Amino acid sequence: MMLKNMSAELIDRLTVVAEFRDTGTGFHNSRMGRYAKVMSQALSMPEAFVEAVNFASPLHDIGKVGIPDTILLKPATLTEAETEIIKKTYLHRGTGALRIVLSLHPDGGIHRIEPS
Repeated sequence: MMLKNMSAELIDRLTVVAEFRDTGTGFHNSRMGRYAKVMSQALSMPEAFVEAVNFASPLHDIGKVGIPDTILLKPATLTEAETEIIKKTYLHRGTGALRIVLSLHPDGGIHRIEPS
């Protein structure tokens, strides 16, 4: 139970960090976490799946943390080079961060769960 609480606290703090990087989206990451949980419950997914979605989904934008402010907060259209930086950075940093955080999940990681 203590590990679960620590993991949840870490997710909450990382979500806040991601939201600080792009304040224009409000509490988008937190909302997406709640929506994902409600939708998975409405689809009658197994409880382990609902918990895993609730645990990980607020971090879906964590890759923003590695994108330079000059690109992330740019008010104009991005150049092709800037778009490529976003694609590479977002995916690489986001995947790395999620692997670390998901390894802290009480089940030892998130596993594929098929709908019942």
